[in-house]
Amino acid sequence: MRTDQLLCLLAVTASPVALTATDEAASVGVDILGTHYSARLKALQDRVVAAQGKPIRFEATTGHVDNTIQVNATEIVVRLRPASSEDNVAHELLHAVLQSEHYPQMFAVTMLPQSPPLRALLSGDLDHLIINKRLLAMGYDPHRGFLSQADSYAGVLALESPSDPSQRTVFEIGMVHELIKFHYYIRDPTAEPAILRKYPSVAGLWREVKRAVDGLPRDPRPRDLWRVAATMTAAFDRRCIANKAGFRFSDLIGFRDRAGHDRRPGPGTDVPAPRPNAGRCQSVGRRPPRSRLRPGCAHGRIPDKASDRGDAVVFQLVRSPPTLAPDSSPESDRRSLRRPAASPDRFIRPHRHAAAVLGGLRRVRALGRPRYNAVPMGTPERDQEIVQFYMQHVVALNIAYDKPDGKRTREACTCFVLEILGDWFLVTAGHILEDRYAALPHCKNVESSLFDAWHPRASRLPVPFPLLDATHFAFYDKEFGLDIGLIHLEPFYVRQLKANGVKAFDETAWKNPPREMIGYALIGLPDQFIKQRTTSGGAVTVSVLPTVIYLKAVDPPPDMKTPFPRFYGKLPDRLVNPHTGASLDEMSGFSGSPIIGFKVNPDGQMKYWLVAVQSGWHRGHRVVAGPLIPAIVAWLEAQARSS
Repeated sequence: MRTDQLLCLLAVTASPVALTATDEAASVGVDILGTHYSARLKALQDRVVAAQGKPIRFEATTGHVDNTIQVNATEIVVRLRPASSEDNVAHELLHAVLQSEHYPQMFAVTMLPQSPPLRALLSGDLDHLIINKRLLAMGYDPHRGFLSQADSYAGVLALESPSDPSQRTVFEIGMVHELIKFHYYIRDPTAEPAILRKYPSVAGLWREVKRAVDGLPRDPRPRDLWRVAATMTAAFDRRCIANKAGFRFSDLIGFRDRAGHDRRPGPGTDVPAPRPNAGRCQSVGRRPPRSRLRPGCAHGRIPDKASDRGDAVVFQLVRSPPTLAPDSSPESDRRSLRRPAASPDRFIRPHRHAAAVLGGLRRVRALGRPRYNAVPMGTPERDQEIVQFYMQHVVALNIAYDKPDGKRTREACTCFVLEILGDWFLVTAGHILEDRYAALPHCKNVESSLFDAWHPRASRLPVPFPLLDATHFAFYDKEFGLDIGLIHLEPFYVRQLKANGVKAFDETAWKNPPREMIGYALIGLPDQFIKQRTTSGGAVTVSVLPTVIYLKAVDPPPDMKTPFPRFYGKLPDRLVNPHTGASLDEMSGFSGSPIIGFKVNPDGQMKYWLVAVQSGWHRGHRVVAGPLIPAIVAWLEAQARSS
């Protein structure tokens, strides 16, 4: 199974439909905001709906503003001036068509003040390089139509370049936008020499971008525009460095396709295949934290062997460094993290103190061979070090929204990172994703981010994450026994997580786990230990406590057995932390947590594998269950082949 096949399965997409002049519904045309348009525009509108799989809503604008189109999670919003010309309306709809064909789309990376306006200014530049040819092929001539009434570049020449390095850099990038607009889109032959004569500092930057655009073939495909996006990003970043600006272009702006990720082309496909850092937010990320733990792969060595006095091998996180408040460090320090800035309302943090170490694997000697018993033990310091090692695979999905009563609330869902065919996915329980994707589109002020700061020297800033727009797949069938949710991570977010020390479970860790292991553990963020706090300013913060529970593999109880292969693990009778005396009474919050298994090599070194994803538990039996990872991947491959 190729990666693009799997991603096509995860992305709920519809194939574009061909325009047809004989369609009965299209033959009557369409009325939009009180203006009647031809059947040709009606056919284009139907094509957009089919390609995007979303309805279109038209809104009237007032004043001297441009027409715009915005593809949201649940609908497409087109804002038009009343009585707009048909070629102008077709122009806006074609933006959605190009997006559905995986041409690069620009998005604001961070919440820095420069990001949204810069994205609004530049967002249509790449589309405008090819959109007029599309309009001509459909029978519209924009240069004789709405573009003949476009504003001149006289207003551009009236501007003055700022002296501040950051503002001057934004200004020069904006001048490149104006040159693209007037030279390629409007095709005014006098614009380029006039603008460069007024602003000679832009000439070098413009030459780089122009060289890439002039190298486009007659009919550019998505991969051709991705190369231009890569050139623009690199050139703009170099100008930021040369001007000593306080940011990089790639800190502010990124590129993605319709589904929010890079798609790698397979035979016969025409989807973008930029280099790992091409057309993306290059070099955006944090400096990887130093750690005394060996980096290793997922299927590798644990930091140290257990000592003769029984130090734990897998434990609970006991303490964490103070949370970095948004305004507690100088601007330069926050910038050096190369992480998007965040407001207090976006923060999630670990508890300051632990609540429970829930068992351990103690090595004892018997007949010259190591044997492991499940007993609660270990020191707080050792607990922290080892749990931090296993938390390198775990990410908290942080979701905030306003309830119907206006109350702000926040959730933290346990996820882990899985690598399949070179792509990274957030994995959690299917019922978790189904519930969130059903409810969140109806909530107001939805925000989501990824928190991964489990190490003392990790960046405390979470990664803003577009959950509602992310490519995802969720399947939940309680009777069948399959409960899986996947969220694809595009390269920008992969780099952010890697920079903070996150590692994915790769195929060596999950593909062929041993049948017999000496023990199992469940790693997650139980709801019982999650705390919400509202600050004096009204922001909501959440504290989470990574928790490890040891399990003993058992046969499935008759009333829990399902057709889909699952792991069944028996919980200890009492879950308690010997250091604090705190106990865990409920298992809610562990859904979507990884279940890992341990085995000792002949040389006495312990290794671990990813076994399953926790889906549910039976209180009476004290048994947790979760579908096996190899079986899940095999099932996904079968679904991809059948589709």
